[in-house]
Amino acid sequence: MQRTVAILIILIFIMSVIFWVSATISHAAHDDSECATCHSDDVDEVQTRLYVHAPFRDGKCGACHVSSARASDATPPAEDPQGFAPKPDPLAGSEKIASVDVHWLYEYFEPVQNLLIPLSAAEVESMLVVELWDQCRGEHQHVVPLPPLQQARPLPPGIRGEVQIHSLNIARDPNRPDTVVVECRTNVPVRGELRLQEKDGRARFLSTPQGFHSRMQMRITGLSSNTRYELEFNYASVDGKKQRSPIHVFIPAQLAPRTPADAVAGEHQCELEADIGVYQGKCDEGMCYFLSVAANQPITLSVGALKPGVDVPAHLQGTNPSTSGEKPQANSTGGGNPGFHSGLADGYFTNYESCRPCHSDFFGPMSHPVDIVPGVGMDVSPELPLLEDGRISCMTCHVFHGGNDFYRLRFSTKKALCHACHDEY
Repeated sequence: MQRTVAILIILIFIMSVIFWVSATISHAAHDDSECATCHSDDVDEVQTRLYVHAPFRDGKCGACHVSSARASDATPPAEDPQGFAPKPDPLAGSEKIASVDVHWLYEYFEPVQNLLIPLSAAEVESMLVVELWDQCRGEHQHVVPLPPLQQARPLPPGIRGEVQIHSLNIARDPNRPDTVVVECRTNVPVRGELRLQEKDGRARFLSTPQGFHSRMQMRITGLSSNTRYELEFNYASVDGKKQRSPIHVFIPAQLAPRTPADAVAGEHQCELEADIGVYQGKCDEGMCYFLSVAANQPITLSVGALKPGVDVPAHLQGTNPSTSGEKPQANSTGGGNPGFHSGLADGYFTNYESCRPCHSDFFGPMSHPVDIVPGVGMDVSPELPLLEDGRISCMTCHVFHGGNDFYRLRFSTKKALCHACHDEY
């Protein structure tokens, strides 16, 4: 018996050595072997996990971290209902303002198209930095010099006036039966809140994103499919005039699902045209700046003020297209040092599109939705990373390189993973 056990142990040891040697040879033989030069610690650590992602195990880093040329040649699969295409990286490594040099004030993870943000003189000094992400995940950065407040242009007449609601549509999220999408369009920018009331009289209030909008989209989660709800939009214009919309009654299960056809024409264009301007006007704190952003498609964006003492290259000053006539240019959004990784695809492609060729069976109504923004009021654990524009990707729940769980989850159990976002799940 002891002899049999000893032989078995020896065989297991020999097989382990053979597997390790073959994996090492494979990693050194392929075209991506230079990755281990800088990332040897990551390679050694991940190879000790029980379940190692096959491309990583075989040393084929380029299977996921594809070059920008290969990413731009790819086309979205025919079954992709969103129709998103990977964004090329024409200006990889190009110079721009670093995020650490900006004091970020506002971030918009839900798509917006026409936006007016009041900014007090105390929030900003001499320059604003605006980063936009278009529908193809291209990043566009604008540096906007601020004139003295008293010299800024007054708000144009078209921003003021009596509010008219052109449309208020409520549609069911096709991937989440407990979620509806409310889209509202008005003739002038407004802000306010949605009042949602159930049949038992309980009410929920959801504020619109910061600023004033003439086209907005809001998600309401945690609804019961067959419950009757009443929705009312209470809003105010830039002039402070308050109004209410008619009451809309709906049952989530009876709503038509929202589809890309419901979106405005050009929503999935890659060619972004944005008009960014600075005005002065009255706000809650007296006179203040108003940053105006208007685009030809829904965008997500971040707005910040340049930190004191940061030098701005001359060619980046005044890149606001409303004053210079220049079109926005896409900068690289990929991770890593651009000096060494200028060929890497951006985060969206690496963490979403590159998964499809091998894992297409996991994209569908029975899997957790990806490429969406978490619902309003949802508290996502900081241990679950989101894309730069706040969307959920495959990497949000899975550790790509390897882990000790068969599905390589970021938490030890599926229950713990679900509870990281859904407290009452």
